[in-house]
Parts: sequence; C-alpha cells; structure tokens
Amino acid sequence: MVDPEALTVSEDSTTGSFTVVLDAEPDSSVVFDVASGDTGEATVDSTTLTFEPAEWDQEKTVVVTGEDDDLIDGAQTTPVTVSVADGSDAAFVDLADDTVEVTTEDNDSARVRGGSGGADGERG
Repeated sequence: MVDPEALTVSEDSTTGSFTVVLDAEPDSSVVFDVASGDTGEATVDSTTLTFEPAEWDQEKTVVVTGEDDDLIDGAQTTPVTVSVADGSDAAFVDLADDTVEVTTEDNDSARVRGGSGGADGERG
C-alpha cells in the first residue's frame, strides 16, 4: 500500500515523499487518513487521500516536510500512519494501518559561550 516504508528529511525544511496505491478495485470510494505522530518534527501535505473506483490504481503522493525546532535532540523518528477512514468501501475498512517511519535529521548544535576571564573561559 505505501512505498517506501521509511524516508529521511531534515529540520532545514527538506522534504521526502511516499506513495499510496490500492491493490484492488473498490466498488465505492476508499478514503485514507494520513497523520504524523509528531508534527513538531515532520508534517504531511495531505491528511486525507481519496481513491475512486475509476482511478483506484493511480498512485497518490504524500509529501513529508521536516520541521525546525530549537532542540538539540539528534535525529528523531516519527511514524506517519496511513489508515482507512470510516465509511470507506466495505472491502477495505479492515485493512491494517500502514506506517512510514520518517527520520528527521537535527540541524541544531551546542554552542559554547565565553565566560569572564581568559580566552579559555577560566576566571582569573
């Protein structure tokens, strides 16, 4: 259903993407909810994807953007979950959720401030 199952973005607002496609033709609409597990690290451009019977086999793309924070937290992994919404075609409602693991690379680093005293920060 989703491809790839993992991708990497960074806090510099770089993006990555994954696709979603059905593996069988539905009788009626199939709607997927798309949700980031931590919008402080990664956001998605579409929170719903709708597949109609006439275009069931056409891939839909979700763009994931890395979000900047001021934390020195290293690379963070955020699940982006794709799940079938209530009211979708009955043949699809029992599909298990699918997850894309998004790694957001950190762009923050520790900075050393000089203290009073000598050039090495020692007090005299």
